[in-house]
Amino acid sequence: MKDTRRDVPSAVKRQLRQEAGFGCCRCGHPFIEYHHIIPWAEDEHFRPIDMMALCGQCHPLCTVGALTEIDQRKLKSRPKNIVDNLMRGQLFVNSTQLTVNMCGGQMMEVPQLLVIGSETVVGARLGVDGRVLISANIHDASGRTVARLQDNEWSMVPGDVWDFEVHALNAAVRQGPGNIAFAVNVRNDQINLRGKWFIRGMRIEFTPTEGSIGTNRLVGISISGCRVGILIN
Repeated sequence: MKDTRRDVPSAVKRQLRQEAGFGCCRCGHPFIEYHHIIPWAEDEHFRPIDMMALCGQCHPLCTVGALTEIDQRKLKSRPKNIVDNLMRGQLFVNSTQLTVNMCGGQMMEVPQLLVIGSETVVGARLGVDGRVLISANIHDASGRTVARLQDNEWSMVPGDVWDFEVHALNAAVRQGPGNIAFAVNVRNDQINLRGKWFIRGMRIEFTPTEGSIGTNRLVGISISGCRVGILIN
């Protein structure tokens, strides 16, 4: 028989992430699992009111009974990231090659990928261990910074974004259904970036295969060994 506990509906997962501030209700860690407060064995359900977001370390405390149902509901009602009004977490990048796919092409060995005025909006550099560190200032439609990725460390106020989902080698910040504000995916030493936001009144949108800045469309670019990839004064 199929174990349907693995098939938590996407809308339920998103609701649990949102109410928990995009992290574990107990410790705030953003790599989360979806726990049934009312155990599946007792009632086969996907009710958000009887479920919660927990990380892989805190989840077993609930499943073995170290945390009672009363304890769990207290954590669900006051998730750490909501109480702290802050989400922090890490993006793990195993790439040692500064090869980034964005705006319809490749940027190789380019530390400042996108610079607007004096602000490096997207950047990538090698850390002391030789692995790539990615940075990005993520803006909403009004141009306000709503999330940051600084050398692979995420930080944001939970209420500033609609959804945030992170895994070991990929993550996505969303500002609404189907509206990806920023996403990163790392595969085989290739870093794929996409984003959509407004800065200084300009709409900026990019994927690994195309991009646009204002009314200018970008495709098929190839930049190597430069300090700055795209500069907008």
